[in-house]
Amino acid sequence: MLIPNIVIACCVAVTLALSCLAADEPAQSNVTAVLIEKVAVDGRFQILGAPEPGGGNLSLKVGAGVHRFDFAFGPAAGSCATSGRLRYKFDGLDSKWHESGGLMRLTARFHNTAGDVVGFQDFEARGNSVGWKGRLADSSFRQRNEPVTVPDGAVELRLTLVSGGAAYTVGGMAVDDLKITPVGRNEPLFADDFEQGERLDEADGTPRGWQRGGLRRDVVQVAVFDKPRTNHALAVLDANVQGWGEWGMRVSLRDRIRAGEVLKFQWREMYGVGAGGPQVAGYERVPSGRYVFRVRAEYPLDATVLGETSLAVEVASPLWQSVWFLLACIVAVSGVVAWSVRLITRRRWQRRVERLEWQQGLERERTRIARDIHDDLGTNLTRMGLLGEVIERDVPPGSPAALAAEDVGKTARVMIQRMSEIVWAVNPHYDTVEGLAGYVGRYAQGFLEMAGIRCRLDLPVDLSGIAMSAEVRHNLFLAFKESLHNVAKHAGASEVEVTLSMDNLRLILAVKDDGHGFDVALRPRGNGLNNMTARMAALGGTCEIVSQSGGGTTVRLILPVGQLLVSKKTGNHHGTKT
Repeated sequence: MLIPNIVIACCVAVTLALSCLAADEPAQSNVTAVLIEKVAVDGRFQILGAPEPGGGNLSLKVGAGVHRFDFAFGPAAGSCATSGRLRYKFDGLDSKWHESGGLMRLTARFHNTAGDVVGFQDFEARGNSVGWKGRLADSSFRQRNEPVTVPDGAVELRLTLVSGGAAYTVGGMAVDDLKITPVGRNEPLFADDFEQGERLDEADGTPRGWQRGGLRRDVVQVAVFDKPRTNHALAVLDANVQGWGEWGMRVSLRDRIRAGEVLKFQWREMYGVGAGGPQVAGYERVPSGRYVFRVRAEYPLDATVLGETSLAVEVASPLWQSVWFLLACIVAVSGVVAWSVRLITRRRWQRRVERLEWQQGLERERTRIARDIHDDLGTNLTRMGLLGEVIERDVPPGSPAALAAEDVGKTARVMIQRMSEIVWAVNPHYDTVEGLAGYVGRYAQGFLEMAGIRCRLDLPVDLSGIAMSAEVRHNLFLAFKESLHNVAKHAGASEVEVTLSMDNLRLILAVKDDGHGFDVALRPRGNGLNNMTARMAALGGTCEIVSQSGGGTTVRLILPVGQLLVSKKTGNHHGTKT
């Protein structure tokens, strides 16, 4: 069962109080030693070992596992009256010093005619302000602005600067150029730059209208700075954990402010605030390893190190982290890895052989299908076309029989063209970019010649080193075919240039015409353009269309080589024009 931090803190506080009562009179000198009083691991108090050789750390060894640590520490016995500002750090887990507790504040309290508090606002100061350098003389002020609403019945405002905002608070705080202004007004309700008063150049001086209070009035001082930064400021400098002091000021609100109005508090401040009494630090889930818990006492008003103590903590490593266990595991794992590599390599070669056999069988079957289609279906279609031509010659021109024979011939020629495309797509002999280039060139020349359009080809000489699947070839060709049909139907072009190139690991098949073009942004996309875009997207590529009215059109079909093409051999690619 975990021991709450508050229980540990109470134990240390009682020990410290008993040591103070036993002393004849409180020690007035600064702390020169701090103690780590108790340590709890997973809720159980531990017995600390002797310091390590050479004088230094106490030691604590803990069994293997992940543990919670609670450290209780504080000033050494006999240093009750004056304490250093305590900070702690757990080397191995912490990268910086920490501290807990300590609070000073500037307070605004509103009172009614009976003297009762009807509202208040605390402006807290914890830790170090921005620009704090360890003491007032070396630090810089920062501006602070806070809004406060006046409560009902308020006739008086009491301002206090207090050094004892929390138990065991030590440190220093200074306030300058304090001003309170109702929002929406130009005239301040209260303003003080602390340059008026009695004996202001001395620490025990008094700014006009301010009064000292608290258990130790020596804490309440006037801070003197070198010009031109500032001259005097209100300060509380507290190095005593048992005493506290405060500055007080009363400001009349009667007939000057109304309930519900908002007051804007403005002042400049600097502070370094910490705790000097018993403290507790907790750490969750500390793994195995070596650590050092360190506690340091610093003089609260100038950060001089007064003393430091430490505790060496070792959390044992579990069995599985020992050297011999790791060596045994390495040997065992090496054997398993060697056997697994041999087995995987053997299976990989078997799968590779099976894959090659399957691929060779598939290519043989594709070759057979292409040959059968070409030899059987192609022959019959050719015969059908020839029969149509014979019939057309033997019947009177324009007769129904002549028209039917002409239609049969056209259908046969279209079927022959479609069959040629299927044979080309199925035949594994053309599964290269070179196969694509050759077929694209032949198709473009034949199609554009029938359309009465000149054709210029710019194709690489050798692309046989790059393989391309039948699916990719076929879909890319269909997109190319669609682009040629668009040119013939819509472009009004006299010349078309077909280019196949490689650029930055991309295969680019481009169709450029000199037609009248169109505005890509304004013209709606028809089925042809959408089909090309969809086919390229299915292949992982893109279709780019560049056109402008009167400037022709360029369609670029782009495929990423790394995803869709496989390099078979390395070769130099050169361009040629036809």
